[in-house]
Amino acid sequence: MTQNYPHLYQELFYRNTKDNLAKKEDFTQTISIYKKALKLNPNSGWCYQNLAEITAQTPEKGSRAKAIDLYAQAWLSNAKEVKAWHDKYQLITPNKSQKNLTRKSVFVTGWAHSGTTLMLKLLNNHPLLYAINYESAIFTKSDSEIVRILQVFDEICDKNDTRYWVEKTPEHIYTLGKIFAHRPQSKIIWMLRDGRDVICSQMKSPLFKNLEYETLVDYWIASIIAGMNFLDDSRLKLVKYEDLITQTEKTLQHIFLCLEEDYTSKILDDQQQPFYYMNNKKVTKPEKLEDIRHILQLRNWQVNQPIFDGRGRWKKEMSEEQKEIFKQKAQKYLVMFSYATDDNW
Repeated sequence: MTQNYPHLYQELFYRNTKDNLAKKEDFTQTISIYKKALKLNPNSGWCYQNLAEITAQTPEKGSRAKAIDLYAQAWLSNAKEVKAWHDKYQLITPNKSQKNLTRKSVFVTGWAHSGTTLMLKLLNNHPLLYAINYESAIFTKSDSEIVRILQVFDEICDKNDTRYWVEKTPEHIYTLGKIFAHRPQSKIIWMLRDGRDVICSQMKSPLFKNLEYETLVDYWIASIIAGMNFLDDSRLKLVKYEDLITQTEKTLQHIFLCLEEDYTSKILDDQQQPFYYMNNKKVTKPEKLEDIRHILQLRNWQVNQPIFDGRGRWKKEMSEEQKEIFKQKAQKYLVMFSYATDDNW
């Protein structure tokens, strides 16, 4: 395999998988190609990325979860190659929504259970912003589908007489280059939370019950690696969950400086206004957590409560064995973002 194989594989992706894979067997064949490529080079970020892209577009049940795993593996295996993939995507993707290139949108992302829903709700309280109240996962889809959904969101925004719409999907942290390719004027808010608290929260959710503890740690690490590769872009604003909780108004003021819009205290004054996440109008805490319906009901209840301080739950919930695994895998990221000064925790 030549040194140019990443470029060849990305060109293969664009020839064989963009917008023309309507038949199941086409998806299967293309997936097979990338799996064979990974056997030749198990650390190919390019191949993992392409495999994630096509997996996300397959109609089979569970494809979203499989794609998320592959996106994470891409960043973990070779972040340099994946960043190059995103840079090339912005160069060779024909943008089909030229008339909307200058339109601003706001995207909230960051790994699951990092405060993304809370941020979405707060931004929705601003008179100029309209929150899309479900996770669209728009940037894991084909280019034509991305353009279609963007236009739908634009129309919703116009009908509600707001200047911007704001959308949140956790796995978009893995696809930042695609956001900038389709909406170069967008602003992205990256929500970051202490990974120990993130994982303790996830372990209580049925959505993550089938994942190993080590896998949850890997996903958090992958999200940080992905975000860091775009951190020098002024369109990306890093917001720590802990700052949002402890210095809410100050943090929101900084966010609106990034958005280049005036902050208004209305954001906090209107906290008691109901926000129906995922169109769920049942604002009651579920008695049990067994399936996705209960999860959505819980999220809807949580987002309509006063801001809750969820810091430090790992101190009571994380076992000594889990602490050691986290230290081995992710200690440097705790130090990097000032969640710890050393491994004596």
